[in-house]
Amino acid sequence: MDAALGVCAYLQHRCEQAPGGQLLFSLADGGAGSSAFALEYAGGCGRLQGVWRQEAADAAARKRAHWAEVLRKQRLAAQLRIELSQLQSEGRRLDDEYNRYNTWYMNAKGGSWEEQNYRQSRNRLSSQRSANQSEQSRVSAELREAEKAPPPVLQPLPSGTNAALTWLFFLHMPPLLRRLSRAAFLAQQALLPHPCTAHEDVCASLAVQGLKTHLTAHYNTHRYNPVYHPTPQQPANGAEGDVRLWSYGSVPNPDDVGPRQVDSCYTEDHGVWHPDKLSLVMAWQGSSCQVDAALGLPAGWFNPWALGAGQQRLVVDRLTEALPREAAGLQWAMPVYGGAEETARERGNVGIASQGGAVLGMGRSGCWATERVFSRNNARRNYLLWDLWHCGLLGPAQVVTPCRCRWMRP
Repeated sequence: MDAALGVCAYLQHRCEQAPGGQLLFSLADGGAGSSAFALEYAGGCGRLQGVWRQEAADAAARKRAHWAEVLRKQRLAAQLRIELSQLQSEGRRLDDEYNRYNTWYMNAKGGSWEEQNYRQSRNRLSSQRSANQSEQSRVSAELREAEKAPPPVLQPLPSGTNAALTWLFFLHMPPLLRRLSRAAFLAQQALLPHPCTAHEDVCASLAVQGLKTHLTAHYNTHRYNPVYHPTPQQPANGAEGDVRLWSYGSVPNPDDVGPRQVDSCYTEDHGVWHPDKLSLVMAWQGSSCQVDAALGLPAGWFNPWALGAGQQRLVVDRLTEALPREAAGLQWAMPVYGGAEETARERGNVGIASQGGAVLGMGRSGCWATERVFSRNNARRNYLLWDLWHCGLLGPAQVVTPCRCRWMRP
């Protein structure tokens, strides 16, 4: 309990210190507070800063190797074009000479020495023409391959430092914070109506659709590039817990990255892709515990914070304390819909809960009521059934002593 209270105090402090009261490990704000915390934490964490420097060096190495391959293929293509041009010139010369000897052979007297000589020359030229055409075909095929742009580089992290540090926080999160993220989602999940599957509208509201890219898998896959950088400096793969890292965006097909012709690559950035446009989304499918099955949670990804305003009443009704049977007629007054700030003060027990400070603080600017109003409010809140009895609305047998009344604090 002390540990849980300490965590709550830390989260409360974070919310108070963060601009606009940003939430940590929550989807109520779309994850904006978590991303802001991730950037702040990674910016001050020496370990994550070291990981980022190694990742940046690996990304630069992949980029340099890709550009070196571009330059090699451009030089090779230029050489092959020269070679192909020479072969084509030689092929035209052989064609002319073959046609000339073939004409002489056709016009020579049969069985003569000239006919035999022309036939031998024509056959020799025919073999040379075939060899030349074979060489042209080989060089043409090599040229077509050389003119293709080399395989592109799909980088594992965004190019921007802030975005990359945010990713690295989630991919290499400290174990205690990873447990905290799971606890935050579990706590919100515990508030959902149980079972959720009994309410189709609730399941529809909670369902998350359209997640396309598993960012952890993308990061781990493209850190190792067998073509350009098979052994990265940064050895550790990314990990995740029950809170997964996904994106609504898609990784492009390699054939669609960069120019298709090597001569169209003018800068080192051509053919290098970074996931800058992949939005980072915290995704949740439950806690992976057997108890989740008994709760009737939605299948697939779901957002525990996505209940509609009308569906919140189901949560309030489930968690509201039930009055004793003899006071069941007042149960309607117990639920607090919409939060304490939207509930009238006479519906709550603010006076009872804060009576020590309130009584001593009469006349101060922070006091919410005068002494007379405070006393009357507390009396009616503590002795509501006695008031009804004095008004003649209840008989003596129906009066419940104050110690048996249970009131929920808003």
